[in-house]
Amino acid sequence: MDGFPRIVRSLSNRTKFLLGLSQFLNHPITGEYARQTIARRLEQREENFIRFMDRCIFSHAASPYLPLLRQAGCSFSDVISEVKKQGVEGLLKALKDSGVWISADEYKGLKPVRRGNFEQLFRADAFDNPNKAGSWGTHSGGSSGRPIQSHLYLDTLAERACYDHLMFTTLDLHDTPLAVWYPTLPGTVGISNVLRYCKIGRPPQRWFRLLTDEVAPIGFDSRLANRAILLSSRFSKVKIPNPEPLDLDQADVVVDWILDMLDKHGKAAMQTYVSQAVRVCVAASGRGLDLEGTVFIVGSEALTKAKFQQIRSVNGRVFPRYMASELGSIGMGCGEAADADDYHLLSDMIAMIQDGGGRPEDEPRPLYFTTFVGSVPKVLLNAEIGDTGLVTRKACGCTFGEIGLDTHVSRIRNYAQTSAEGMSMGIAVLRRIVEEVLPARHGGSPLDYQWVESEDDSAFTKLTLRVHPRIGPLDHAKMTEDVLAEMGRHDQFSRRYAETWRQAGSMHIERVPPELTQGGKLVPFLRAS
Repeated sequence: MDGFPRIVRSLSNRTKFLLGLSQFLNHPITGEYARQTIARRLEQREENFIRFMDRCIFSHAASPYLPLLRQAGCSFSDVISEVKKQGVEGLLKALKDSGVWISADEYKGLKPVRRGNFEQLFRADAFDNPNKAGSWGTHSGGSSGRPIQSHLYLDTLAERACYDHLMFTTLDLHDTPLAVWYPTLPGTVGISNVLRYCKIGRPPQRWFRLLTDEVAPIGFDSRLANRAILLSSRFSKVKIPNPEPLDLDQADVVVDWILDMLDKHGKAAMQTYVSQAVRVCVAASGRGLDLEGTVFIVGSEALTKAKFQQIRSVNGRVFPRYMASELGSIGMGCGEAADADDYHLLSDMIAMIQDGGGRPEDEPRPLYFTTFVGSVPKVLLNAEIGDTGLVTRKACGCTFGEIGLDTHVSRIRNYAQTSAEGMSMGIAVLRRIVEEVLPARHGGSPLDYQWVESEDDSAFTKLTLRVHPRIGPLDHAKMTEDVLAEMGRHDQFSRRYAETWRQAGSMHIERVPPELTQGGKLVPFLRAS
């Protein structure tokens, strides 16, 4: 009986979303508004945090954090007094030490929360903001082993658009032609970016849609959603460009667009996943082209030195952003960065602490995030998303530093997922494939298989599946198909993950014994140094 009310709620939320879309598009924000909004959020940071804890946790009887707070002996009055004494981060560190935190698997509903005598498995939607309505709901995909619901809220997009306005100012892009290369729904990254750029009055000139229908069909619900949003924008001042299907082997189409813009305007901007930016630059390099005057705005993967250098090899400028489906915008690249992956933490909407774990101060450590602005879709309190990073406080003269965002995070890597071509796959899924699926279908034991993540000569991330020779003759094509089918078995979104990896050739099989770690252990997943 729960299914029908859920469908009604979904239809009601989508109707509200579409009704509000025209107003969203018809009222773009200015640079002054963006600066004032971020400055105000920084000034009211402690008050916003306390208000958020009240409305979304202590006044929400079903909050999964309440049992943890009670077990830690923390009341709402304690929150108020401790924030005044030691600040937001001081309180969060004390709460983390008292067991008030949540793991990625716990808030995705993959494993129960266990703290002391408390144990309970929460559904993923238990962490949704209880005060939000009027969203466009979709699934984030099954990369972690189970699809979870994610939401697009227009007010959240408007608040995040303030950062985009500052980014355009930092990069001097307000009169630069822009294109994006992202999927459409059911993936939210494309429509989220396009709508935010519309909100600052800078809609992309072109939207290259990652993967064609022939190789990665979109379900009826997602096709209908894409059409509804595009149609709604046609009656607004700022219009969303029609997505143009483009497979991975068609990067030359993007190169041609960039060359046309450089010829006409002397500059161009391209936003996409890190690997797709590398793919464009490899195509340009193969044609002996120079892309000076082009800015590549990238994210969704680690910007390694090799990938950074591949983009710079054709004189492209690189600007990284740090985002996550659970949190939205986390960090924006520093305009005066000495390293490729130096980000300003967007601390007006997010708090972040680290788990020391006895590691040296100059070594990346696990990151825990807390949302505390009322518009956020997810209520996260000391939540880990699988990332480690190096955190510093420093002043700089770029646009983000001038406004007061002085916490920097760099050397970000995810220990729970691997990413290739902008698509992430949970290491737990890969572990299950080598420990359960492959031994059952192709023989051997879990000790005969191992994944190794590395970068090839062109800086593309590759996954090598090591298979011990003692298993005997194998059908490599059949094993590859079995692995990709297992990766994409959950829903249409995870199938697009698998199809992207198939097109890119991100996986190959090598007949060598699995490698031991320096400590002499045999592990199912290794990252090449």
